[in-house]
Amino acid sequence: FEVAQEVGRARRMVAEALLKGLDPMEALHDLPMDEAAREKAVAAVKEQLASGVPLADDRRVVVEGLGRMVVVHACLGSKVNEALGMLLAGVLSGRLGESVGYRSDPYRVLLLFSREVRGGLVADVLKELGGGGVEDSLKALVKSSDLYRWRLLHVARRFGVVDRDVKLSSARRLSKLLEGSLMERAAVEEVLVDKLDAVRLSEVLKKVARGELAVEVYEGSLEAGVSPMAYYIIDAAAPHGIMPPAKPVRLLLDMLKQRLMEKDVKLLCMFCGQWESVRKVGYLPEEIKCPKCGAKFVAVTWKGDEELSKALRKHLKKQRLTKEEQEALRRGQLSAGLVLTYGRKAAIAMAAKGVGPHTASRILGRPHRSEDDFYLDILQAEREYAATRAFWD
Repeated sequence: FEVAQEVGRARRMVAEALLKGLDPMEALHDLPMDEAAREKAVAAVKEQLASGVPLADDRRVVVEGLGRMVVVHACLGSKVNEALGMLLAGVLSGRLGESVGYRSDPYRVLLLFSREVRGGLVADVLKELGGGGVEDSLKALVKSSDLYRWRLLHVARRFGVVDRDVKLSSARRLSKLLEGSLMERAAVEEVLVDKLDAVRLSEVLKKVARGELAVEVYEGSLEAGVSPMAYYIIDAAAPHGIMPPAKPVRLLLDMLKQRLMEKDVKLLCMFCGQWESVRKVGYLPEEIKCPKCGAKFVAVTWKGDEELSKALRKHLKKQRLTKEEQEALRRGQLSAGLVLTYGRKAAIAMAAKGVGPHTASRILGRPHRSEDDFYLDILQAEREYAATRAFWD
């Protein structure tokens, strides 16, 4: 549990560093990881954020609905997640009137349904389980699990009731024969102690009920692809050959690059004010400069932006600017400063949806170990803009 929570905290710190424009590697500086492990951890967080599915961490559980599969991303460790999977599968089986399967690992629970179920239903059940009685519920559910049947087989072997070569396939019949026996009680207790953590799960569910541990829902589909962090558990559980695709981050990046290269932007010399031109980003040189005066202090803005042109003309004539014109001029100067420093790379960033000079400055100021890292940051910025667009509009 503690290790999984620490991983969740590290995820959160990396995500926060990325959002603030800081070096995400620094967020992992105090953790006992080598450089390669830190790079891998940062890349995993970036890919999850780029997929559009929220990132689970030590303060947030994410429910990813995928039709007949639902992944509960939770940094709770092996024993708590095993208990959570068993409890959710049991409660949902009763509610839906059909069997619900599950798999778990330290960072996820996979729920398997015979029909399509929305992630929101699982999230609702998760929020309802904080009222207590977790241990009693698990005791009742344990005896229908493969974990119990496997443990009962081992207990029966220890007691000399069955031969060593008896297979797990015989365990279901054995559980009926040993119902109410000392061996049954021993097997139940061993599963509860060795494989599950009912006490910690109860604490976690109470935190969910109190709102101290957030639960976010993402409704997706297997056809559209699963998030990178869901892929691991689905890959382990799915029969060979029918594994759904991971969310196509590579494809998303390629599409983003193509879109940005085809975007028309307006270039405006903020030094002399005598030159402006509309160009496709893909045709821009690495070093952008004014053909009239040779200055590299060139702003990049959207194709129809007349506000900046007007503000610059008035500024160069030393005329009084309105408050809006002053803001437009500052925006243009910041944009030109980025082009002066970063060249074509600045134009690429500012061609993205919702990425103005301030956001571009944060993106460009981050250390990027590859071109993909740079485009992942742009993709994440576009997603953040899309998520908050209603507010800004």
